[in-house]
Amino acid sequence: MAYGLAVLVKKWDKESDVEVEWLQYGLSLWLNYIFVITFTITIGLIIGSHFLDIILAIFCFALLRRYSGGLHVNSSEMCVLISTIILTTIPLIKVTEQTALIMSIVSIVILFIGAPLTYKVKANWQSKVYLKLKFISILIVLLNLLTINYETITVAFFVQSLTTLFKLNRNH
Repeated sequence: MAYGLAVLVKKWDKESDVEVEWLQYGLSLWLNYIFVITFTITIGLIIGSHFLDIILAIFCFALLRRYSGGLHVNSSEMCVLISTIILTTIPLIKVTEQTALIMSIVSIVILFIGAPLTYKVKANWQSKVYLKLKFISILIVLLNLLTINYETITVAFFVQSLTTLFKLNRNH
């Protein structure tokens, strides 16, 4: 789908020096976001999740992922499928205060070890960025723990933090 749209855009804007592959990549990212959000909200409402919890799961998972990085799958279709399953499941998971506390602490430890996953460190200035991303990731989880401590947010952060552990060849 993204390739077809990229070819169409290129056909409409012949003067652009952007290659079809770059257009396809950008469009596939946006299509993934749109599909995941649409499917998650639709399925979540059908199975009885509260709208606010669905939005919180999407937003909090994405927020932490922005700074912590995480595992990526090989195809956009699998990304949409797995992301939708994860995000529709998060609001359904109910935890006690004690479990939420444990999940938050474990998330912080995991992020200390694994975040940021998808960023490679090649120079000194990048290592500073790497440490900032790690710090921001931990701070995000810590702020929830010390303030709101809402279970949907806690579960979203916990699941996202787990995705920072799964890479065989880490380059940092």
